[in-house]
Amino acid sequence: MPASASGRPGEHGRVFGADGCRHVVFVAGFPAVGAQEYEACRRIAVEAEGAVGVCLVRRAAREDVERGLAVVGGTAHARVMSALPSSHETAAAMVHRPAQQVLEEGIGLVRHARECDSRVAVDAGLVDAPRANPGLPGAAGRLTEAGAATVVLADAIGDGIAPSPPARRSSPPAPASPPIPRPCRAPPRTSSSPTWPAPAS
Repeated sequence: MPASASGRPGEHGRVFGADGCRHVVFVAGFPAVGAQEYEACRRIAVEAEGAVGVCLVRRAAREDVERGLAVVGGTAHARVMSALPSSHETAAAMVHRPAQQVLEEGIGLVRHARECDSRVAVDAGLVDAPRANPGLPGAAGRLTEAGAATVVLADAIGDGIAPSPPARRSSPPAPASPPIPRPCRAPPRTSSSPTWPAPAS
């Protein structure tokens, strides 16, 4: 949620008092986009310090890592996150490289970020996790061993991380109600009906 649409980001964390930094992570933006985005992210990191954990999102590239660390450098509870496409389809579309190669590069970037500034938490977002290869749990473990604080499994296409619930069975149709009997009525009188003589005067 951009800062312009949500007021000052520190206000969200102050609801939790001194624990705001642990409960609220505010994604400030993508500082590698340009100079204005860089300055805006830096301002948010400084103004929200101590109230929320400010996080910056970056591509899986060394220059993005270093730029993100420069933005949040010196602020408390800062985080940076790399987006790592984890399926072959998404990796080919985003970075034009195999997913396994992107993962290996991501592990190296996590180590590099930790070496540059050990005070900043380094997160990894595995994009399109539902379509990733079966070795995804092992990949998350390797990222954690490299120093990742959090590994996020991102459902980028809407298939869902958890399997869909089974379809509900339709209940059998209710038995048909018996017909309601109609009241009996006397047949209408016709010309052949007998007539009774008038009483004698």
